[in-house]
Amino acid sequence: MRVSSPVRIALLVSAFLFAGPLSDALAQHHLNGLTAPVDPAPNGAWFDTGCGGHNGAAVTVSVSPVMRPGFQSTIRIDNVPPNTAAQLMVGASAHNWLHVSLPLPLGSLGLSNCNLSVSPGLSLLFASGSSPTAPTTANFTVPNSAALAAQPLFFQVMFNQPGLNPAGVGVGRGYATRITPFVTPTAMRSSVTQHGITFQFAQPVVSGQFVNGDWFVVGPATVVGMTPSCAVVNGRVIHGAMVNPDPATQNQGYDSTLFDPQHYSNGRNAAWNLSAANPLQLQPNQSLIKAISNTNPALVPALQTCAVLTVLDAVPPSGSFRPPYAGTDHTVRFDVQMIDWSQLHSLAAAGTAPTVASLIADFERPWLDHAPGWATRYMHPADNMPDYGRDLASDFNEAALLCHTALPLLDKQELATRLVQIGIDFFGNVEGGAFWQGVGGHGSGRKLPILFAGALLGNRGMLDVGVDYVSERNLNGTSTSYFGEDCQTFYVQQTSGSGINWGFGGYDATHIGMPEYGFSHVHYPDNDDVAWASNSYRRCCTANAWMGAVLCARMMGLVDEWNHPALFDYTDRYMQIEPVGWTRSWSPWCGDMWDLYRPQF
Repeated sequence: MRVSSPVRIALLVSAFLFAGPLSDALAQHHLNGLTAPVDPAPNGAWFDTGCGGHNGAAVTVSVSPVMRPGFQSTIRIDNVPPNTAAQLMVGASAHNWLHVSLPLPLGSLGLSNCNLSVSPGLSLLFASGSSPTAPTTANFTVPNSAALAAQPLFFQVMFNQPGLNPAGVGVGRGYATRITPFVTPTAMRSSVTQHGITFQFAQPVVSGQFVNGDWFVVGPATVVGMTPSCAVVNGRVIHGAMVNPDPATQNQGYDSTLFDPQHYSNGRNAAWNLSAANPLQLQPNQSLIKAISNTNPALVPALQTCAVLTVLDAVPPSGSFRPPYAGTDHTVRFDVQMIDWSQLHSLAAAGTAPTVASLIADFERPWLDHAPGWATRYMHPADNMPDYGRDLASDFNEAALLCHTALPLLDKQELATRLVQIGIDFFGNVEGGAFWQGVGGHGSGRKLPILFAGALLGNRGMLDVGVDYVSERNLNGTSTSYFGEDCQTFYVQQTSGSGINWGFGGYDATHIGMPEYGFSHVHYPDNDDVAWASNSYRRCCTANAWMGAVLCARMMGLVDEWNHPALFDYTDRYMQIEPVGWTRSWSPWCGDMWDLYRPQF
């Protein structure tokens, strides 16, 4: 466990520490009554005085960030004399060990004025580094077990220090901390509430939360009420809900003004006439999305917020991600233990970065985006996400790039976890038939979330999204469209029988091979135009929000997985040609990051 070579340890093997979970009250009891003196410490407290240490400074242990099931933390040990053999002791109690009360004076063993202050259930041997001021650190991942939530842990270091006492051994201060649960523990509940929405059940059901805070219940479950209740106001149906929405269609039951009225029906609205006498029966493998309508008819979109309730056949592992909200497959496949944090860099942030708190808040609620085509913007809940593709892409790109900066680990994990959930949902949408074709600025921002999640989870299906869902116009004129960025970027080419670019856009032989933009190239190449400023969407609403995604994909080695090189080459061209300002970069910070790091990646 030297400073120069951190190791990952599955620290809390349950057989070593715990026979079962502690109640929160009992856990707090274990943290009370620690040996004086007790001083605040990072994510815990130091207790007892210790004996020995470099230049008389007590050896201390601390953990950062706060420990959570399934997440990585770092143990830090300070003030061990340099080049010294030592051991880190980890235990579940600071009160007793093998029926012996703690602290245990060690003077009889030659360790004058030293105490054993923790129960040494596990001992890890290490050697301190050569620098007397550098801490010794080791990374570890807390096992992803709900049984560990609220468990106290105690640390203490024992180390060689010749001349300190007859034994030539020193002992550090005790350190107390506690594993923090991510979410509310699973329990029997008659109702659950999130984002101002309450789901009421006919009888208590086993319920809990996914890693992002969304609720699950173990079904079958009978829903007798959802608040705010579905109602009809001035002929408009508001506050609707849907079960297993189909991403291949704009048909919906949330609000009768969403999209065209023909796409709404009471039969699709799971909240219609809901009552104890007319309940909603939910089965395992179903997802219920409840909306609150935006009741100001002058505002777009029609929805204000939403919440997702997932029905499972069993309690999922602690730290599980919610399965996609749309479609018919709601199998839990991913949890935070799967995340490969090494996929994220720790670079210096360029310019003035957005605050991590603001971006975490941006991804607190589901990004509801399961309808195909550009009109899905009218579904986007105002409290949850931007309605326009350019803004949606820009927000996600800022957050993804921030995950590659030197954030505090806890903040990075929190933000990245939220982004992974967005990617899981978007992948479920595209698998179910959704698409976001390039028309103006609507279709951007859905591909990077899927690849980002795929890279962190190591999921081949997500990483293959660029191969399995290709957006292109073929030489014979047929077309497929899934992602806006890919639909709008292309290489100028000779097209058989029709000259260059099917005769559209004013291109000549000198332009062949040039990466280019088209308003809706895949479907309507007749709108292509070689003139830079001929189409305002080139500069206002598309490429000025792409550089963050392109840079992030380069940072993560996802260019091949994206499988559309024209986007990457065109973005390089765009950033060279377009002057400074919002037309170059809708997010000034993404532009700053591009200028700083594009040469490196």
